[in-house]
Amino acid sequence: MSKSLIVRISVNDQFGLYDENCRRVDQILKALGLKPMTNWKQGKDLELGILSGATAIVKMREYESTVAPEILKLILLGIQYIDLRDYYTEIPLVERPFTEQLIKVADIDVWVSSKSLFKLLTYWNKVSKEQVCKKLHLKPDELISVGLEKYREHLNTLSPEIKEEIKHIEVEIIKKRLKM
Repeated sequence: MSKSLIVRISVNDQFGLYDENCRRVDQILKALGLKPMTNWKQGKDLELGILSGATAIVKMREYESTVAPEILKLILLGIQYIDLRDYYTEIPLVERPFTEQLIKVADIDVWVSSKSLFKLLTYWNKVSKEQVCKKLHLKPDELISVGLEKYREHLNTLSPEIKEEIKHIEVEIIKKRLKM
């Protein structure tokens, strides 16, 4: 059995569909075997604008995970996108203004907890795309396609009920985005 660690997942959605994206991420992570340890909380992504002082609102939740952080980040890179080809029957042709096949619905990051030297302070290290490339021997331009492939592989192992719930949430996200 793999060693268990605490990870923090952050969701940043420039369109403000946090509830839908957090529900979607929850379903997928629970199906991956991650155990939620906290509720979703609002925070700020301070990395966004260190020099300018700009911040983005994010939703964060902590999970117990046995999945390697780099593998988790790779899958989450795939989860950041919805493949519109999967939803052509649910969304009428006239409602499809998107020219691309994939739409990015959120930025989703993985953070790993670490203790300071004296174990008095916990801090969080973001798992970067560079770390994923190095650890998994991937090129940067392969990350999204491999992440989507890993996500689809995982999706195929889920129960029909969970697949249907994820599909329902994704249709909800697409329809709300179309109205914006």
